[in-house]
Amino acid sequence: MPTNQTDDNIDNMRKATNKRLYLVLWLTFLLFLMVCAAILVLAYVAQGHIYGNDIVMMLGLGFACAMGGFSILYWLLVKSKYDKFNATYKESYVLEMLQKNTKFKNVYYSPKAGFQYQTMKRVGVIPVGVQRYFKSEDMISGSYRNVKFYISDVVTKKPGYENETITLFEGQVICLEGLPKKSDSYVQVFQKSFPHMTHTGDRVRMEWAAFNDMFQVYAKNPHNAFFMLTPQKTEQLVAFAKAVQTSFSIVFENNRIFIALHSQKSMFDANMSQELQKQKASIAKDVYSLEKALDIFLDISM
Repeated sequence: MPTNQTDDNIDNMRKATNKRLYLVLWLTFLLFLMVCAAILVLAYVAQGHIYGNDIVMMLGLGFACAMGGFSILYWLLVKSKYDKFNATYKESYVLEMLQKNTKFKNVYYSPKAGFQYQTMKRVGVIPVGVQRYFKSEDMISGSYRNVKFYISDVVTKKPGYENETITLFEGQVICLEGLPKKSDSYVQVFQKSFPHMTHTGDRVRMEWAAFNDMFQVYAKNPHNAFFMLTPQKTEQLVAFAKAVQTSFSIVFENNRIFIALHSQKSMFDANMSQELQKQKASIAKDVYSLEKALDIFLDISM
């Protein structure tokens, strides 16, 4: 249960948002029933019978109308309410958890801020897709172990068939800058399981076969790739890849590195159907995971 007035206010926002979601679900179900009933009545009036094809058409059109109705109703009744709750949740709890950790300094949360499309296109740490579908928000910035960091949710897409879009990347991009070890030229590292990735530079095969089986490395100067990816660091990357449930990519650029985690979800998002105390416990675990990830990538870049 909430423990103070701030918790009470945020929990009331969560409950109000959840009630709206349930309302949308019920309205969607009613729409499905109405469309199905209308199709059956029309079929019976036109034919005097209801055939198997009519049932298939009823279910198909009913489902399509229900999905379209759900999208519209969610956008009208839930989205703005959830966005406000989610931003308040992150400002109140996620930011507080990060600020309590002594390794994090000067931490800020900017719901509307994110990485720029042109920056991501130039860096090449993710497949950027088409600019009008590019979305980056919920930026958290600060310093960790005296290195400046930026973390933001990023989604990229490209047009598919007809009016569909194909998601190329959904996850987090991390930038660490002001590193003591500088990369003399561009180096790109990504797991072979990282989807839709394009490469820049020449292919470089490292000395360890197990690393080459899992990763691809491209560099404008192959010698610099060996300088940045020592045997110890390739071992760290393989160990990290085996420990996490998501594929990732890395770009070394001057005294910065960019890391992309293809998590297929937003970072620290609030759950409108879960009690706040459980979510706060999850934040603590996520902050710990973020801390360990930053430690590994900082060690790799040193």
